Amino acid sequence: MKRTFLTLFILLTALYAKQGYDLLTSDGVESCLLSGHLSDIAEEVIAIPLQNSKTHNIRYAKQVRKAGSNLFLICNETIYRFNRKGELLNAITDPQKIQVKGYIIDQRSHQLIVLGNEDDIQYYTFNGELVESKKLGSKLTGNKVYSMAMHKNNIWTTEEHISYDPDTNKTSMEVLAVKYDTSFVKLESKKIASIDTGREQSLLSYYNSEFCVHHDTGNIYLYNPPLSTEYLLSDSLYILNQKKYWNNTYLSDTYLKTFPTRMGTRFWLAACGNNQNPLHNYFFCYDTHKNRAWQLTNGFDDDYYKTGSVPDLHPLDAFGSDYYFCKSGKDLQHSFPQSAKEDSLVVFIVKLKA
Repeated sequence: MKRTFLTLFILLTALYAKQGYDLLTSDGVESCLLSGHLSDIAEEVIAIPLQNSKTHNIRYAKQVRKAGSNLFLICNETIYRFNRKGELLNAITDPQKIQVKGYIIDQRSHQLIVLGNEDDIQYYTFNGELVESKKLGSKLTGNKVYSMAMHKNNIWTTEEHISYDPDTNKTSMEVLAVKYDTSFVKLESKKIASIDTGREQSLLSYYNSEFCVHHDTGNIYLYNPPLSTEYLLSDSLYILNQKKYWNNTYLSDTYLKTFPTRMGTRFWLAACGNNQNPLHNYFFCYDTHKNRAWQLTNGFDDDYYKTGSVPDLHPLDAFGSDYYFCKSGKDLQHSFPQSAKEDSLVVFIVKLKA
């Protein structure tokens, strides 16, 4: 009888110990919420209906940025400048001269630094005056620039470097993060590597990586959303619990680390949109203050302006404190019937909860 009781006691103790371990390792987050409202994460949402122009047809927007009272965006490979009322002030670039792939705002010189095609760099004033043009390919033979960001008055790029070794007759390729000054004088380069999440890593594509800045350290890192959400929650918890990651040297060694989420002050976000296979779309969000997470197929429901689901939030700056999303057409019928009627675009600025 005593032996039976002792065996039962040991089994129960082991069971409770395992449950306690699972609870500790998961930090109390058992699963992700499958639905949510924008008000769950947003402190406020400001709508900016873009006014129609007789000369320019703005039907979509990407890479929305703000500087003072100005709002910049890309449409049809062209950069446009609006004010906060949604009035079009001017077109910055000419699509006949440069197809815009990306741009950054140099606040000190009051200029835009524009990346076109593969390695065309042009400098513009806010009024659209061309100041200078450069061709990086003349100095970086075999290289291709994929993305740009401004951080601490320096320019960071992700670049594909192709080199040929005549001795072995082999061509090699690698993607690097390269730092320049604002005149594109090269300062340093770093290899790109995935962050260690305590498990076997899957291969990532670094071509679409996005530069971000970590709030606690002020260091720059790369964000690259995984194709699958299978490990997003566990990876986020693991990264958050590894305090050694946030010292001053971890993100600034010879490698620039790639993380699976954008790490804001409170919310960590990751989203993947695949038009060819919508079943793989997701919007993941982890609230580090309330220790809860969402894994959404269609995104958060907009309970501010009733525009339906928000499949992704795009950052307005590298720190990821303010975000934006855009809507047009029938999604605007409830709150912006005139914009829906004219098939014009509304940009929504989202300030996340602190």
